[in-house]
Amino acid sequence: MNQRAAGGRIGLADGTGAPAGNASDASSDANGGDVATGPDGRGNTDRRSTAASQPRSARRSDLDLGGRDPAGGDFRGGDMTNADLRGANLKDADFSDANLSGANLEDAVFDATNLRRVKLRGASLVGVEIDGINMASADFSGADLRAARLSCDECGLRSDARGANFAGADLRGLEFGRTVVHKAVLDGADLRGANMALVHGTPRSMRGALYDMSTRFPPSIRPELQRMKFVDADTTNGGSAGR
Repeated sequence: MNQRAAGGRIGLADGTGAPAGNASDASSDANGGDVATGPDGRGNTDRRSTAASQPRSARRSDLDLGGRDPAGGDFRGGDMTNADLRGANLKDADFSDANLSGANLEDAVFDATNLRRVKLRGASLVGVEIDGINMASADFSGADLRAARLSCDECGLRSDARGANFAGADLRGLEFGRTVVHKAVLDGADLRGANMALVHGTPRSMRGALYDMSTRFPPSIRPELQRMKFVDADTTNGGSAGR
């Protein structure tokens, strides 16, 4: 396991420690499909108690990578608010229970990254590809995921977003693929141009979410029953056409 460096800096996979393992087992989604996750999203050990026991000095904000590669890093429970992770290689990194609110992750590489219960409030993830990732119970409220992709159907990679919070998030043009969204919250999210046609499970709530003619839903999601707001193509400033 990577070590927490002195002075509050979080140890990375730069020779200070070995990357966390990738052992995983299959858990079932709401529709009977398999999602490659373990109890903590990475393996068979629940690490919440470990994160909670980390000293406050290990939970600093405005993460300084110092030019190091965060791939395989152990950031469980860390405070990385407003961190600049643009273009960072986050392969095999463990961010479970971490706080990345306000962080910039545009062009970051996600591969077997653990985002379980992570806080990404107001974070920027424009255009990122988060394929086959465990993001169960993650908080994406107010985040910017325009034109991003959550699951790669061609690659057979399905992300687990069950119980995740996307309230108020900008999801315009987001490709959900076969992502598990069971009991996810999308209240007030902007879904214009988003494709949810292949998602598994049913969100808990989508009240006030915006959609337009280009938004695609599966038969299990009926906008009128979810009290969503239809936005006409000619309507500006997020207004509703009243449908």
